[in-house]
Amino acid sequence: MGFPLQIALRYMGSKKRAFVSLGTSLAILGVALGTACLSIVVSVTGGFRSEFREKVLGVNAHVLVLKYSSDFREYRSVMKDMKEVPGVIGVAPFVINPMMVSHNDKTATGVLLKGVDPELFGDVLDLPKHIVKGSTEGLRVPGAKPPESTRRLRVRDSVLEGPNNKQGDPNYI
Repeated sequence: MGFPLQIALRYMGSKKRAFVSLGTSLAILGVALGTACLSIVVSVTGGFRSEFREKVLGVNAHVLVLKYSSDFREYRSVMKDMKEVPGVIGVAPFVINPMMVSHNDKTATGVLLKGVDPELFGDVLDLPKHIVKGSTEGLRVPGAKPPESTRRLRVRDSVLEGPNNKQGDPNYI
């Protein structure tokens, strides 16, 4: 038996007939619980971080180049410059506009509508992976235009979900 083990057993033991004293038992239990809690927290945090990255980076590119004014006519030249940067895999333009969405003339909710280029967004977004029902194939039809009469949009937003409005119901902008 090694010297460190001999010292550990000597001080772990009780002065009475019990093998381990109450104080030593509580200390061992405290260290074990602390270690278990720490490993659980690290695991949960790691899972949250990976899930957060997947959700955020799935609908946004890793880098966004924005202009402070609403007029960004030179975006094509900026895209060309960005393509030449080493390590850049893809570039795609987008627009974001605030909208009001209503359903059955009952709710009006503010949302941000993001418009993407159907030919280029696949290089920078994981959007098809997040679509619950349907696909992005309709975006790529040559000459496709939105309907003229009513501008419908299918929205899945937790703000809009409720007893009168379910996922996939048409909402009007």
